[in-house]
Amino acid sequence: MSQTQLPQPQLSQQPHHHIHAKAMYLSCIDYRFVDATVNLVEQLEQCQCTDSFCLAGATLGNNKFPPWRQTFHENLALAIKFHDIINVIFVEHMDCGAYKHIYGIQTPENERRLHISNVALAANYYKKQYPQIQNWSGYLFHVDGSAEKIY
Repeated sequence: MSQTQLPQPQLSQQPHHHIHAKAMYLSCIDYRFVDATVNLVEQLEQCQCTDSFCLAGATLGNNKFPPWRQTFHENLALAIKFHDIINVIFVEHMDCGAYKHIYGIQTPENERRLHISNVALAANYYKKQYPQIQNWSGYLFHVDGSAEKIY
């Protein structure tokens, strides 16, 4: 089997315990929105140093499946401990397969309401456990690539 030569990542020269990521984001696994999500978060945080976590359906997966919530919870705790994050960003997107799987086919208006509800539910759950987080926000990507602040 031949090996593919990949470009070397640009890593910080500081030891990982000196990196301050500022933010962690939870997004969906949908490949269509990966680049847009990274670009949005980097623009919001004005840096390329954020911690990331993906679940199918983003906050829906977090809210619906307790083992997934526990896994995100543990990763968020580690991100706070190791990288001193102070912002958590929930990134959702329209035309989400997880939403269709759990809720059935929805109108765009209903799907948007469900995203808003799930982001608020997740934010309120974690706010109680992580008072040191200064900013909780939620964004919803539309299929045209535009992003709307929903929390």
